[in-house]
Amino acid sequence: MNIGIQALGVVALEPEDKKELGFKAISEAGFDGVDFSLESFYDTRSVSDASVPCFYDGSPDELKKFFEPYADECAKYGLLFLQAHAPFLNYTGDGAAWGHFTEIVKRSIDIAGFLGSPYIVVHPLISGGELEERRELELNRDYFMQLAPVAKGAGIGICIENLFYYSGGTAKKCPFSEAEEAVDFIRKLNSDVGAGIFKYCLDIGHATLLKQDVRSMINTVSDSLAVTHLHDNNGVRDMHALPFSVISNWGSAFCVDWGGFIQGMRDIAYDGTLSFETAGIMLSMPEELKAGAMSYTAYVGKYLKEKIESGTFDRETL
Repeated sequence: MNIGIQALGVVALEPEDKKELGFKAISEAGFDGVDFSLESFYDTRSVSDASVPCFYDGSPDELKKFFEPYADECAKYGLLFLQAHAPFLNYTGDGAAWGHFTEIVKRSIDIAGFLGSPYIVVHPLISGGELEERRELELNRDYFMQLAPVAKGAGIGICIENLFYYSGGTAKKCPFSEAEEAVDFIRKLNSDVGAGIFKYCLDIGHATLLKQDVRSMINTVSDSLAVTHLHDNNGVRDMHALPFSVISNWGSAFCVDWGGFIQGMRDIAYDGTLSFETAGIMLSMPEELKAGAMSYTAYVGKYLKEKIESGTFDRETL
């Protein structure tokens, strides 16, 4: 089981301006690798506004040349690209804009394969309640079927993440928020493409916002679960805070059900990556504190790994 951290907030976005891109600090903190944030390199406005330059409109050779320093430095410090994250955008009814965005995601899948990442997380299409559920499912099937040949060619798996959207300040469910629906969708996609390209990404923070039973979710998606997004929040806002840092009240239980997470992962004998998606706090933190925060997060990863593998922990303390 590997321990990883989100590159955003830690790894530099402009390699030509940095002598060190950030992989050294990740290695020194004790991580095995990174969740490479390919969503960080483009401006969402470029999807529908031709006057805004789009990073991913560069040629495949240009893009690979840009990312070569990242591949080199990652290897230099003995790290792995454990997973990657594709650009994301809420669905727009503008066919041309969505077509452009789909091409951006295809390019990111190709880059993730070039870097050697075994998986890339791709958000499902979300309309925020604007479309009927059946229509959302149809659009998602079409979207992911377009991505499948690219992933197959790049030798990489696509992981569909459990998401949510806000309405009136409250987190609401959207396509594949429910584990059963996600598993059914993934099975059908893999059957249609004739290969096990599609997998599942469990975001524990999103499950917390939707008040879901984490252990039950893990057991439901067990055969499809490939990667994780681990972070903390207060049950209301998607904070992406450091793990084990948010409690519901003074001296009370954690908002995230870390105990249920450990139990669920132990139930299914999970041996994939424990990846911390903590850019929300890392981007806000003073530079002088980042090394300590990263070391703490890596230590938590090792703690979770040990508890999952050994099965020895006190449920009441979590």
